[in-house]
Amino acid sequence: MKSGEAIQGLHKNLHRLASLAICASVAPTNRASPTSNVASAYQAVLAKKVRVTTEKVDQVASYLRSRSLVRKYSHGGPSANEFWDRLASGQGTVEYQDWCLSDPRLPSRSGSEREQSYASTIGACQELGVLGESTNTLQAPGRLLLHLAGLNGITPSPSTNAFLHRLGYTIGAYYLILNCDYAFQRAVLDSTSDRPKSFYSGFAADSSEIIRNGTRLLVQTPANRSMFGWLRKRQEFADRLVKWKKNEQERRRAKKNEAEQATAIQPTEAEQTLYRPMEDFLLPRLEFLVDVGALQKDSPDDFVYRRAGRIGPLLDSLRVSREGAMGSYFKNMSELHDRRISWVSIADVIDHLYEPWKVMRNIGGYAPVADVVVMANCSRWDRDPWPVIEVPTAFEMLAELARRPEAKIRLVSDRYRRPEGFRIVDDVA
Repeated sequence: MKSGEAIQGLHKNLHRLASLAICASVAPTNRASPTSNVASAYQAVLAKKVRVTTEKVDQVASYLRSRSLVRKYSHGGPSANEFWDRLASGQGTVEYQDWCLSDPRLPSRSGSEREQSYASTIGACQELGVLGESTNTLQAPGRLLLHLAGLNGITPSPSTNAFLHRLGYTIGAYYLILNCDYAFQRAVLDSTSDRPKSFYSGFAADSSEIIRNGTRLLVQTPANRSMFGWLRKRQEFADRLVKWKKNEQERRRAKKNEAEQATAIQPTEAEQTLYRPMEDFLLPRLEFLVDVGALQKDSPDDFVYRRAGRIGPLLDSLRVSREGAMGSYFKNMSELHDRRISWVSIADVIDHLYEPWKVMRNIGGYAPVADVVVMANCSRWDRDPWPVIEVPTAFEMLAELARRPEAKIRLVSDRYRRPEGFRIVDDVA
């Protein structure tokens, strides 16, 4: 499983962990493909037109009106009146993503992919290791997501909402996010509170501090020089936005009547130009935390966030270290969602990992340990108590089993001699 320091490809239209599985579903398995081709295939899934049945008409119409999306369907086609008439008759069609986002059961209905954002989402999947960086072929984390998506019904179809909240999938997908973006997941979550906090009036004002705090957790090396250059640019954008917001507050305080307000000096930069880089940086990170249940939104259509009630253990482990957060991840998820857990013992670890190992093994019979453990745990989310093993503990148990005279496990290490993959001996399997 790939680990990283900061995900650079996130953008304001990527709000759902389910999007990662949809990207994985259109990726080639063997032959390399250009990013533009994979992005087009991803777009074809989300932008596919689906018919709005009569029982969904009011729900979809309300969503389209609230988002001012009518122009999207009347531009270059039927007039707005004609579109509404077809919709009301049960013959209208909308994009699959809009059909999904209209569902009131979603914890968040903000954000939808745009023409220019599909390729960026593919880039984010490359950073997460879901897709190969230069080939866009499906990698082990992508197979992990596809398996969990299949178990949890995250399969785009005219009758299935792939965006619905399913913790058996989102807990596994968020593990990938935290593993590649620990510093800024911690910085963003640290900036939240039990009280509702708006993106535009709260997080935007704190954006400079959030990026600075996250960057402090990273160590600059020759290998990550370009990432630190990217972070410095984000810091400049954040500093500029914070400065503008302070000046805007002072201008508003200085306005004493409507006449002064009408003739007030306008900012030198368009407001949206200032906000956009921080929307790209912060909104997907906030929304992923909503998906996994660490944050909540009182209204699914607004950008106002507050901490979930049982977030304490997760927040505490994030504040300790990356190793602490990843090493207690499943315990923290059980606390967050008030689930009893049953720790897998060394006597049961092979049985626990066996089926996921069969799914993830390569032609030589080896499978990546971390991906298999995440799959094994998340595929059993619906059990009570929830049987789990933490990834570091699994490495230790497998190493112990591999050292025994009657070894049932074979381990393979990476170039730094760190255990990476394992194989269950055939006569045991």
